[in-house]
Amino acid sequence: MSSQYLYILLSVLLGVLCIRFLRRYDIHEQEPWWAMLLVAVWGGFWSVVIAGTGYWALAALGAQDPAVRFGPFLIVGPVEESAKLLALASAYPLIRRELDEPTDGLIYMACVALGFSLIENYFYAINSTASGAIFIMRLIICTPMHIFFSALMGLAFYQVVKEKAHWFVLVIALLYGSIAHGLYDVAILNGWSWWVLLVIAGTWPGVSQLRQ
Repeated sequence: MSSQYLYILLSVLLGVLCIRFLRRYDIHEQEPWWAMLLVAVWGGFWSVVIAGTGYWALAALGAQDPAVRFGPFLIVGPVEESAKLLALASAYPLIRRELDEPTDGLIYMACVALGFSLIENYFYAINSTASGAIFIMRLIICTPMHIFFSALMGLAFYQVVKEKAHWFVLVIALLYGSIAHGLYDVAILNGWSWWVLLVIAGTWPGVSQLRQ
């Protein structure tokens, strides 16, 4: 069990490094750590609650096992990415004054994803029957991947609430996150090589947008 918690800790550290990387682009006014921690705790809790409610509702409607066939694309990706987006929206009153440039949306969405992944990893570690490389891969890279999936939704969220962009940009960002999340789950479930996950990360356009 101790090694499982070590993997969780490593995953969290990788997630924090991802957020620090994004924070480097917060040129005008870097986000306060207290606000980032608050969003990670608040957003992580509510995203897990919302996702759990979504899974429960779909199961009550007779939805298939999320781990089989098209489940990662039609269930897991949309449910979990929607949950993180709604959790960020619920945190907006807490960070309204801090959200003053596009990079802030990326950072706070990454904080929500960090909180979500920490809780998810904990329950996965104590309940999983997986073994070997799949288990280690799942715990270590889960948090960075969650951040990559969701960060663009943070950018879109900022554009909608602050720049009055059309809500359709959120739909596009959610669709991207859901598809990338589905690809990640398929890769993990099939024990595919690490390079598959690097390809998924390589499709993330966030950094190029920040540099423009």
